[in-house]
Amino acid sequence: MSASGASSHEPAGVHLRLYVTGRTPAALEAIAAARDLEHQLVKDFGAARIDVIDVLDDPGAALRDGIYATPTIMRLKPGPVRRIFGRLTAGLSLRDELQIDDVNSSAVAG
Repeated sequence: MSASGASSHEPAGVHLRLYVTGRTPAALEAIAAARDLEHQLVKDFGAARIDVIDVLDDPGAALRDGIYATPTIMRLKPGPVRRIFGRLTAGLSLRDELQIDDVNSSAVAG
């Protein structure tokens, strides 16, 4: 998993980045919710990518993205960037909170 900038050859779709701290229950819950969301997005948009970054392994990535609390999930693509932090569960509609459908429908209409 690279936290480096996106290539101009990256396929269309949704790109998210999830920051967690270790293997805590909150981190595992956030990872499971993010993977569920990824499966939904691949089904609906054909392409989706979620990078999972453990800040214990890569604190520099968190600093570069201005992450000061975990878990945090960021919508990188489509822009603009949007962040959600705190308890991330399947019960919480991450898709709605990240406004993925709103941005994608605007991109298609525009």
